[in-house]
Amino acid sequence: MVLLHVKKGQESLFLLEASTVTPVSEVLRLAVSLHNDRLGILDTCAELELLACHGAALPPAMHGLLQEQAAELRLTDDWTPAHPPTGGFSLNKDPCGRRNGQQPTAEMQEVLRKAVAEAKGIISKENVKNNRPLTEQHMEDCLEMLKGCVSLVYPDGLPSYDVIAQRLHRDPNAPPLNRALEAPMSQLWFAGKALDAGKSVGDCFGRNEKTKAVVQLGARGEVAPVREPQLDEAQQASMMAYWHQRRQQLKKLDENDDDSYLDSAWADSHGLQRQFHGLENIKWRPA
Repeated sequence: MVLLHVKKGQESLFLLEASTVTPVSEVLRLAVSLHNDRLGILDTCAELELLACHGAALPPAMHGLLQEQAAELRLTDDWTPAHPPTGGFSLNKDPCGRRNGQQPTAEMQEVLRKAVAEAKGIISKENVKNNRPLTEQHMEDCLEMLKGCVSLVYPDGLPSYDVIAQRLHRDPNAPPLNRALEAPMSQLWFAGKALDAGKSVGDCFGRNEKTKAVVQLGARGEVAPVREPQLDEAQQASMMAYWHQRRQQLKKLDENDDDSYLDSAWADSHGLQRQFHGLENIKWRPA
């Protein structure tokens, strides 16, 4: 399988595997899907951390309102009284006014935080360094795991207007994600050139199934991304360290201007001539 390192600008995203016969259009669809799913899971994890601190979401009409303002507008939250978290809760008011303030118990908070940490590990950019490709199955596993932890804390589920429930169930009415892409409006780049969606992976990268290449993912119509540097960060750091050490050595040589070695016998340019004439080791003394 050809291993593609997908990047967006200077940001490393994930590794993607594709056969040489796979169409570029299918690789583009998969790359966009994985990119958007990563964004969705990261957003869900951020919301789950808020859920562990401040409970489930309030109805959208009550967001940011004080209790007095909600009462004046005759707005009520019918979901919260009927669906407390497992094991009870303590009050922890949401400073943003988006959640009901019913913080789950410490045990349930730990359940949520462990699931968040595991989900982030599955989609982490560190998998690129560990040579672990990302697949759609990984995304489904993340969603199922997060659904399971939410069902432990809220057996009846979260309200339909909670962004966590919308993300986990892929609700089309969920708030749009920042930096999300659409496959028809996206483009893959390699070596400064846009990949032709009508070609196969083998046409673009060769028929060797062990090929590894870096591709850029971006919106169609954007200028060509900057080409990848010939040296990676580790190689650049190693080269800079070498030249720094070399400069220090040259600096020490410049500072060492001692010429006392010129008094040595081996440094005498006329020594050989005197040896031929038998003039070595002649000592002069007054008569």
